[in-house]
Amino acid sequence: KMTEQEIQNHFGKNTLCLVLSMTRPRSENETEEDKKITKPKYLKKILKNDKRTRLMKTADILDNVRSWQYIPKNHPVRIKVPRWQNEAKNFYIPIAESVNIRAAKEIKEILKKIN
Repeated sequence: KMTEQEIQNHFGKNTLCLVLSMTRPRSENETEEDKKITKPKYLKKILKNDKRTRLMKTADILDNVRSWQYIPKNHPVRIKVPRWQNEAKNFYIPIAESVNIRAAKEIKEILKKIN
């Protein structure tokens, strides 16, 4: 883990700003209930951010969503899928639609597969 100062020293202020815009603040002992409150606020902020941030977030989201379809049905993490689907419909798809329609379409197709 790098500090903000190390990121700025190695990669410059612009990169630090992008990293900070993509990073969701969270506490070490964050619960699922905490996440239900803080994550939508963070995603709403991303929707209002500049195009570079939304494009980077879209790439991150697409990478994550692609992996959902390979989670075994009996895996404990599957309990999170309904929350993920809700976040996808309310935030991930609108973020993707704002910068890359093909990515948004792929997210929608994957959501259909995991239902």
